[in-house]
Amino acid sequence: MQTFYHVTGMELMPGDIIEPGAFGEWLDHFSTGPQGTRGNFLILSRELIFENTRQSAFTDKPSRLEVNFLLEDLRTAHFFGQNVMPEALIYEVSLVDTGAKKHRGDFGWFLPHTLHQQFSFMGYFMSAATHYWAGAPQQTLDPSGQSYAQKDFEYAETLTQSPICVERKIGPVNVSAQISWNRNALLH
Repeated sequence: MQTFYHVTGMELMPGDIIEPGAFGEWLDHFSTGPQGTRGNFLILSRELIFENTRQSAFTDKPSRLEVNFLLEDLRTAHFFGQNVMPEALIYEVSLVDTGAKKHRGDFGWFLPHTLHQQFSFMGYFMSAATHYWAGAPQQTLDPSGQSYAQKDFEYAETLTQSPICVERKIGPVNVSAQISWNRNALLH
């Protein structure tokens, strides 16, 4: 059984089953109306570009809107959490259905970029989506416009249509919260 890590803001217990699709449901709740805008429409726009690219050129890949997101090692889970969900928790999880459709992509395409010039939002994310679904690692540009790898370890995420089972709680992604969490665990 392969071990994966899952980052979420939910408090979970060993044995809990997480069904795929929570990210898509979250995006579906973005709204506008008399009470104002709810949700980050840049995230929604980016995800719609990625979904359109998947539907048109990578139909064998699972939709990001209908999956669970997994990380392959604890270092990557901490990095992902600190940069995407700093108040979240990390859980060790396993796949319920090991035969379910999967995709391994580079979540570096979703991190704030270090580009030294402005690019079209649509153009950048259309290109990023093609690279992501093809499994290409995220690259960045130096001041001269040359592409280079920006990281010292792989930012791999696995998308799976499988439900996942919580094996154990690792703790908060935030290091100071981790210290506090460990201290509180010792006091109780």
